[in-house]
Amino acid sequence: MLSVLIICTAIIVLVTLLPLSRHPHWVIRGMDFPRLQIAIVSVVLLVVDAVLLDIQSISTLAVMGATLLCLVWQLWWILLYTVLWPKEVKSASDIHPKRQLSILTSNVLTPNRNADALIQLARKYKPVVLVTL
Repeated sequence: MLSVLIICTAIIVLVTLLPLSRHPHWVIRGMDFPRLQIAIVSVVLLVVDAVLLDIQSISTLAVMGATLLCLVWQLWWILLYTVLWPKEVKSASDIHPKRQLSILTSNVLTPNRNADALIQLARKYKPVVLVTL
């Protein structure tokens, strides 16, 4: 059982450390996003470690310590995007329609030949910026 939990901890450590690399490969960059899921798995792993393993053992403490460090690292990144963290940009208090920026985005497929529908939307909403993807 300990070996399975060590492997699970190694995976958690790996997916936590991969984003520290500046390598552009999509697998590495992809680990920047599932932080909440990694944190949840870390919590579950810590609970399983505490229930199934001998807390007095050095190897158990090492496994749990590594998992706890990964959890703290993931929670640090998550905390920045919660209401608990102060906003970097304050909400506007002086709202004037003349000072607002409007953006219309449209995901346009290459074979799509119905440009008139997009033109009608642009005329209707009159965006300052029109982004087509």
